[in-house]
Amino acid sequence: MRTEAVNRVKLVFTLFDADGNGYLEPEDFELMGRRVVEAATGSDDAAKAAMVTAFRRYWATLAQGLDANRDGRVSYEEYQACVLAPERFDEAIDEFAEALAALGDPDGDGLIERPLFVALMTAIGFELPNIHVLFTAFEPDASDRVSVPVWAGAIRDYYAPDKAGIPGDHLVGLPADFVDRYPHELSGGQRQRAGIARALALDPDFIVADEIVSGLDVSTQAHILLLLRELRARLGLTLVLISHDLSVVRVLCDDVAILQHGEIVEYGPVARIFSFPQHPYTRQLLSAIPLPDVEPGWLNDSSPDVIPHQQGSAA
Repeated sequence: MRTEAVNRVKLVFTLFDADGNGYLEPEDFELMGRRVVEAATGSDDAAKAAMVTAFRRYWATLAQGLDANRDGRVSYEEYQACVLAPERFDEAIDEFAEALAALGDPDGDGLIERPLFVALMTAIGFELPNIHVLFTAFEPDASDRVSVPVWAGAIRDYYAPDKAGIPGDHLVGLPADFVDRYPHELSGGQRQRAGIARALALDPDFIVADEIVSGLDVSTQAHILLLLRELRARLGLTLVLISHDLSVVRVLCDDVAILQHGEIVEYGPVARIFSFPQHPYTRQLLSAIPLPDVEPGWLNDSSPDVIPHQQGSAA
């Protein structure tokens, strides 16, 4: 499934890259809009205008959510992040599918004939052999027509990032070929990333990370913590971090519970606990463990979309 999922993302990116320059830009969506409208010869002006508007909104949604460096275009590397928060694109995809369906059903009978189907799908960027395979898969009737609602639903599923089946290893920055490697062939950081990927494969809302960076060097710890912070923000995860390293707790957690002999002796926001500890055991822990100064803005919640995280990192 890994190869198919990654290929889906690449194909959708290629469809959007109408001018083929390797980036998604507003001009691509204007070009696609013109091509689709020109193919819909039997549709009225209102339906055509709605299609152009849908393409523009689609671009605006992608740019807002994925243009991390704010250069006015979306690279393939940036586009891959769409799988981390697919719900951000639901409305734009729905509007796009509905506008396309309206162009395919100018007489309102709920059916689209093969010639118009081929013309519209070609205008979007699909290859002709695949278009005919898709049409056949929709089970055309005796008059060689298929259901417009069924087609529109398929368009939604095809473009929706959460339908691509992107595996956890891709989300955590491991190349797909790592799936065939044994643990001893991975670095410590790569093994931790593989463990996180296994947890993400279940599509969880809640993850327990027990001593997740213990035994790693400081640089690798930073990479893993950045990754956890990014995934938590993008996927809406609740993360319970169990650690004896209070410096890790301070930079990653919102709230902290101090346990002594298995019982919670103090609980509260991280800032308060570390600045004004109330329980003697908490004060003892803080005084016994050196806590280095944290650079202001490091792991800043206000900018989760621009956290550096490279595909295939060896950390």
